[in-house]
Amino acid sequence: MDFIISEEQLNLIIEENSSNDITDNLKKLYDFTTDLIDKSIKMWGLNAKFLITWGAALGGMILPLKNWLETQNFEMTEEQKYLLLLGIACNYYYDNSDFISKVVKKISDEGLLDVFKKLYNKAEDLKNALVEFLNSLKIFSNTMTSIMSYSFILPVLGDLYQMVDGGDVVESAKVISQRIAASGVVLIVGYTLTSFIERILRKKDL
Repeated sequence: MDFIISEEQLNLIIEENSSNDITDNLKKLYDFTTDLIDKSIKMWGLNAKFLITWGAALGGMILPLKNWLETQNFEMTEEQKYLLLLGIACNYYYDNSDFISKVVKKISDEGLLDVFKKLYNKAEDLKNALVEFLNSLKIFSNTMTSIMSYSFILPVLGDLYQMVDGGDVVESAKVISQRIAASGVVLIVGYTLTSFIERILRKKDL
């Protein structure tokens, strides 16, 4: 097997989960996105509803970072964790400099800039893993936002591989794509999604 990303990168991006149902896991990523938005409004008065557009893609990027934060010995409240995660989400999924500046100012006011920089470095590792992954599949995107729309796939790679288990790649890709599209929580649909899944499955079997 030709490993698409390194074991270290996999450990960073794949959350251990006893369920192998890809649609359930995608919905969990989407639910995390809505939770981040709700908490940002309630805790900090920051209306980040625009982020809902990204759904599971944003969850695929941010949830592993939340898991990383919780394994560190940073002294901070739950509210501060969500503020940091909102800062990362805005940097990758929103181009409104005024809103981003407002979030970063709140992070600075909380004395969390050093932690934010460390979290941002982890986010860069995750983004680079995604870019390498897409490059290995020969998928080229023109902008960072289009690249980030694929980030939903990172935490569910294990699910994909287990669902195939030596079956027909073309048919498996169609079925998996239909299930993902039916979940309604990802931006990529139709032929593009089917082609994407098929490339992943073919790469796995090399």
